[in-house]
Amino acid sequence: MSNHEATTTRKVTLLGLIGATYFMVAGGPYGLENVVQSGGYLVAIAALLIVPFVWSLPTALMVSELSSAIPEDGGYYVWVRRALGPFWGFQEAWLSLAASVFDMALYPIFFVTYFAYAAKYAVRFLNNHGVAAGNPDWWQKIAERNFGETAWAIGLGVGVLVIAGCVLSNLRGARGVGFSSIVLTVALLAPFGVLSVLAVVHPAASTSQEQPQTEVMPAADSQPEAADGGTETTGQGEAPKPVEFVWITALLFAMWNYMGWDNAATIAGEVERPQRTYPLAMAAAVILVTLTYVIPVAAASRTGIGPAKWTEGAWVDVGDAVGGPALAVAIGIGGMLMGYGMFNSLVLSYSRLPVVLAQDGYLPAVFTRRLKNGVPWVSVVVCAIAWSSAMLLGLKRALALDVTLYGLSLLLEFVALVALRIREPQLARPFRVPGGKVVAALLGVFPALVLALAIFGQAAKWVPEDKSDPIPQEWALMLGAGLVALGPVVYLVGQRLMRRTGVV
Repeated sequence: MSNHEATTTRKVTLLGLIGATYFMVAGGPYGLENVVQSGGYLVAIAALLIVPFVWSLPTALMVSELSSAIPEDGGYYVWVRRALGPFWGFQEAWLSLAASVFDMALYPIFFVTYFAYAAKYAVRFLNNHGVAAGNPDWWQKIAERNFGETAWAIGLGVGVLVIAGCVLSNLRGARGVGFSSIVLTVALLAPFGVLSVLAVVHPAASTSQEQPQTEVMPAADSQPEAADGGTETTGQGEAPKPVEFVWITALLFAMWNYMGWDNAATIAGEVERPQRTYPLAMAAAVILVTLTYVIPVAAASRTGIGPAKWTEGAWVDVGDAVGGPALAVAIGIGGMLMGYGMFNSLVLSYSRLPVVLAQDGYLPAVFTRRLKNGVPWVSVVVCAIAWSSAMLLGLKRALALDVTLYGLSLLLEFVALVALRIREPQLARPFRVPGGKVVAALLGVFPALVLALAIFGQAAKWVPEDKSDPIPQEWALMLGAGLVALGPVVYLVGQRLMRRTGVV
């Protein structure tokens, strides 16, 4: 990048970076349904309050120090390579790229889910007012995504079209993320503000009847117990689940909803006064994300809707129960905007990783090919094919692989934080994690423990739960382990090819 380009692209202000970070991490309360369904309202609120302190806050502090010390495009890849050398720098990029494949598969799934729910309530509203608009139950089947059914194939096709639309949008060139992120964030949160106020002012009359379902342990006379003792149920007629399973599943989904803090670092070269802006933006974004998660869930607990009904897209049902079909459709449209908007914005970040690896000689040079507007079209198209394929895994499997691979890459960033403290003590750090090297070293302990717990929970407890989960657990775990093991192999092969061609 030329000096002229560097100076003209630093346009993201503090407010803009807060909006961009919020959108990279959260994009609204969408996606919290499985947290509520897994453990009920109390477990969900507890998880949403605990995870920021043991997962988000340490990550935000780490990102704040490294972004202010090394404000360069490439973010985490640059940090790890500088701190630990090219091998670990490559592993950071590899793990991030592998995680991105599964992460990006989630947003088209969310788009399809909320599109189907919004359509269901719109069709029902039209039918009730004398306009024959079809069967709303057909849209419900698309939202449920039962593997192998016609509705599943239609939903998959819609998801692929979403990916294609975002690819075409990105091939036209990147645009500023700051102002648009602020506007989109406000648009997404507005329906939840209405929902929260209505739920508090006019709680459902059936709340007291549904309250037992929000507790961690069910009443002894209302649910059967498992053979091994403690159980948890998510609704009437469903098999009870072990309490530890409930907490692990809720934790896994909560972790995913609090992921992505380091993605903001990849645009450091376009941020005004990054040394000052990043720490302030990270602190504000952590608070904003936590509040916009906890408040709507706490308000929804007053609606009387049992946790068993909190499948993907259930926010639309909550909106209908509280504010009628208009609010339901508004929340559904917001979910579509979330799925499309987050996918579209992350294409810019994720599709650049293969370019960096190709420039360093680890991937074929074809990935560096660009259009006249500078967009690396080969990388964008190849990534889009991988994202489309990952949709076949379904929501739960893709999310588990995303959390695992992302978490491993995040641990490398915490190691880089400590390594730079030791190797480059004189490096200017406008923001420094207080407490010296000891606190910097301990900062990654809680995220490591949370990640280990999530991985253990998947290996020990997670089995296919419904028809939307088509891939057996063993295959998904083997796929994740294989991708991790493939990283060093690709690095060594790349090194050998570079030696043969005289690159190194």
